[in-house]
Amino acid sequence: MIEQYQDIIDNCNLYLDALEKIYIESNDTPQGRMISQLKWLRQEAEGERLQLPVKAEYIGTLRHVAVEHGVLMNNATPLWKVYHKRLLNLAKGRLIAKPQYNQKILPLVTYLLTYLPANEAVFRPKLLELQAQMINLHNTLPLKRELFQELGVLFYKSPELAQISNGIQTMEMISEYCFEGVRDLENSPYTMCQRRAVNKPSIAKF
Repeated sequence: MIEQYQDIIDNCNLYLDALEKIYIESNDTPQGRMISQLKWLRQEAEGERLQLPVKAEYIGTLRHVAVEHGVLMNNATPLWKVYHKRLLNLAKGRLIAKPQYNQKILPLVTYLLTYLPANEAVFRPKLLELQAQMINLHNTLPLKRELFQELGVLFYKSPELAQISNGIQTMEMISEYCFEGVRDLENSPYTMCQRRAVNKPSIAKF
């Protein structure tokens, strides 16, 4: 079974466990339709019939009902949003962030901190805060975006970051992992970043 199938099954189970404590499956309510959608996704993943990425018309409830009817807002727990975002990303065929990959993303943060000027007073403190969050993180990805709104805005405008080789690309990868909960570490500059962060050689292209 491919990784995404098992992740879809696991997150459908978590989401269903939360929803079915409050709602029943029904076409008459958005919450009931969400339960039906999750059961269908789980069934297709269990049978390894789900074609990834999933066509939009097959996951209309997952894509729209939560937003339009506030399924995640009424009687919700914060983790509902996590399960929902994970499933949306999995349905797109993406790989989701997991605790065992945190040690691969941390060197990317260290890499940026290594080459940012020590006296940089705006972007650097936010990166240090993010680094501390990642070190203490367990299974709560994606992080709440509001915790680092400034970070998300600043990294596109930081002239210092633009001076670092692949600095913008690296920060985008960090942001996707931490705030969107997805990973592309297999095709990342992780290994090179790790070497540079430790050895601090001259900057060159990845």
